[in-house]
Amino acid sequence: MVLLSHNQEKNMPLPWDFRRGIRQLSDDVLSLGIDNYLVSEQFAAFCRNHGIYEIWTGIRGLSRDKPELYGRDVLDNAFFLLLQHIYRARNAEFLGCLTDLLADYSGVPLNPSFFLAIQNDLIILGYSRKDVETHFSSWRKRRGDLRSDTVQDVSRVS
Repeated sequence: MVLLSHNQEKNMPLPWDFRRGIRQLSDDVLSLGIDNYLVSEQFAAFCRNHGIYEIWTGIRGLSRDKPELYGRDVLDNAFFLLLQHIYRARNAEFLGCLTDLLADYSGVPLNPSFFLAIQNDLIILGYSRKDVETHFSSWRKRRGDLRSDTVQDVSRVS
């Protein structure tokens, strides 16, 4: 069974192996050191507010039960699977959910190279440059970063 994504509804092809793009995005976000946030009440509240709490707890349980995963790998795998789920099941909400997550996690640096990496990951996943820039621009304004860094080269993933 093939699930249609937001991109397919707009007659845009779903990236052939979107999991590679989600993995890169997940790794880039995890590079912030969000492990403690992912097990916090703050993240649980974020998940409840976005209607993904049951999904998150289920995915965490499944990851915890995998004998080949230890320590941080359990959370890393669960976060990757959560992003993959949101991307596939609620694609139209994915950009907003991701920027809300970054806004909720107070440890996100106002670092242009971080923003560019995340934005490039999203473009590789099929989102338009304009949509990505719009979501990140409004998020930066909420954080007080008024610089206008824009999306650059997306050729780093192939």
